[in-house]
Amino acid sequence: MAAAAAIIIAVLAWPFLTRDNIKEGTESLNVAYRSERPVEGRISGLAFAQYNVTRGNGVTAGDKQAADRARANFELAVAKNPAAALHAMGRYYLATGDRPMAIDKFEAALKIEPSNASVLSDLGLAYLEKAKHEPREPAGNEDLKRSLDFLNRAIAADGNLLDALFNRALVYRQLGQTGNERQDWQDYIAKDPKSGWGRFASDQLKKPAENPQQ
Repeated sequence: MAAAAAIIIAVLAWPFLTRDNIKEGTESLNVAYRSERPVEGRISGLAFAQYNVTRGNGVTAGDKQAADRARANFELAVAKNPAAALHAMGRYYLATGDRPMAIDKFEAALKIEPSNASVLSDLGLAYLEKAKHEPREPAGNEDLKRSLDFLNRAIAADGNLLDALFNRALVYRQLGQTGNERQDWQDYIAKDPKSGWGRFASDQLKKPAENPQQ
């Protein structure tokens, strides 16, 4: 009887043990932001969507359920894959506007996988968003320096990671380094000319130079 009970439990538990919560959560996060991306930069795993510069980071009522499903799936994945789950939770918090929590989760993931290029890129983006929304001196500049450092490390770890190249161009713009910004946009377009991200990059090259630090 004990052996039969164990078999039944194993059969019932199998779908939960083999379920890919990270994948399901990422799909839900994409549903939440399929019409409009929450930040200007590239959060890893999120598909291209239009960006509205006047909108805040909060999810709308219509997509909050999808965002909540994403978080629930990511939380379920912690025991099975802590580094990936922490990274995924960071992506959720960054998308929903909780930058301190996003940074905390990304840094925790980085302690487990210090050379993970995607985590480095997302952490760099989180510090960029922090600098943009909390621009007080000297903290804003320090956050931009951290952002640039993490993005440079991401590109050094994986030179083909488009997310990091895209995000670094945004950091250079924020720093007022127009030459570096334009070079990154050009390099991005050379690697990804046809996607929505590539078209966005092309549009940036058509804009007059700005200096957000002034």
